[in-house]
Amino acid sequence: TFLLNVVVAVLLDNFISAVQDGKDAAQREVLKARKQVFSLDPLLTKLASFSSASDLESKITEVYRVLDVDDNGSLSFEEMRQGLKRLHTEPPINMSMEDFEIITQGYALCNSEGELELDTFLKIMRKNVEYFIQRQAAFQLTDVEPPDSSLGALLMV
Repeated sequence: TFLLNVVVAVLLDNFISAVQDGKDAAQREVLKARKQVFSLDPLLTKLASFSSASDLESKITEVYRVLDVDDNGSLSFEEMRQGLKRLHTEPPINMSMEDFEIITQGYALCNSEGELELDTFLKIMRKNVEYFIQRQAAFQLTDVEPPDSSLGALLMV
């Protein structure tokens, strides 16, 4: 009977460990899938490596100038979509009309012709870089497992 109890305890422990490992693996997969949630993330990754506010502004302005192929001072959806495809990002950016509508708040941020001007593009991209950095920090925090619960309690303060 003693041996049977030991065998049952070991099997139960192995089962519980396997279930927990499965849950942990599933949670890691969900986090990986959510890390790339927005079509502009490859561009935002590049823009997020700025050294100052003016550096970020100059990087965003350079992107705008590259995207504004017809050099008319505003970006249409099609111009932005095609321009983003030409940027050397990994993975390539495939902006949909829905993505454009989201970043322009249903065209509310566009001019009367439905296009983005530089000042508005700067505001949109600065805000998106900010959100991107916040998301990345949140993902990093969820990937970190503190060695003991007291450290976890300190992190939550």
